[in-house]
Parts: sequence; C-alpha cells; structure tokens
Amino acid sequence: MFEYKVIDIFVVPPKQVNAQYMTYQNAGGSYITLM
Repeated sequence: MFEYKVIDIFVVPPKQVNAQYMTYQNAGGSYITLM
C-alpha cells in the first residue's frame, strides 16, 4: 500500500511539461507525474 501526496499542481502548456518534469526529477525525490 502506497501513500501519495499532492505537493503541487501546475497547469503548463504541453511544450513546458518536460521541463517541469525535469525540475522535479532533479529535486532528488520520487514523484508521480503528469496527467
């Protein structure tokens, strides 16, 4: 059983999604991403 927490919600244009994702990857955590 896993517990998930919403830490931030962003509305970004499709071209920016990858950059936003990389920001979180580089933060050194595990994040469930983008829908």
